[in-house]
Amino acid sequence: WVEPTMWKGLRRPLKAEDMLPLPERLSPSEVHTQFAKLWAEELERRNPSVFRALRRMLGFDVAIAVVYQTFAIAAKFGCVLLLRRLAGIIMSGDEELQTEGVIVAVLLSVLNAMDGILASHATWRLMLTIYSMSGCFAQVVFHKGFVLHPGVQNKFRRGDLVNLALSDCSRLVEMSGVLMVGA
Repeated sequence: WVEPTMWKGLRRPLKAEDMLPLPERLSPSEVHTQFAKLWAEELERRNPSVFRALRRMLGFDVAIAVVYQTFAIAAKFGCVLLLRRLAGIIMSGDEELQTEGVIVAVLLSVLNAMDGILASHATWRLMLTIYSMSGCFAQVVFHKGFVLHPGVQNKFRRGDLVNLALSDCSRLVEMSGVLMVGA
């Protein structure tokens, strides 16, 4: 999907109208609208919680990412078991086990491919969630900057506050790969 834009960029400098559209779920207006609605509902509760609003907004995607990653780990474990069996077949030198060895090798390839696909999908889901969350976080910090005490407002620009807050979010984005792999 990105290849036509890459070819354009090779032939001439890209312009703003060449920019690829964001997925709907990452659109700032969509994220803002959804989070603002959930946050308004939270404010009606006795103990409002940003975490609860984010969980309601993004919890399904996190759950799906965890499920994908769990199956990817199971596929890795299956690969280890199949590899041990394949090594045993090879070391035995028994020609009667040749068919089983081929089947085990094919299964090993399939499980390895499944691991890659599932882990990629898990990472993609988690990254979408983290980018949505950082957009929500920027929105909250920006709006909070409007209600600061005037003395504090004069000391800090809202953009500086948002940049400071988003630097912490970027650390989370950078660590998301480590979170999903578990290393």
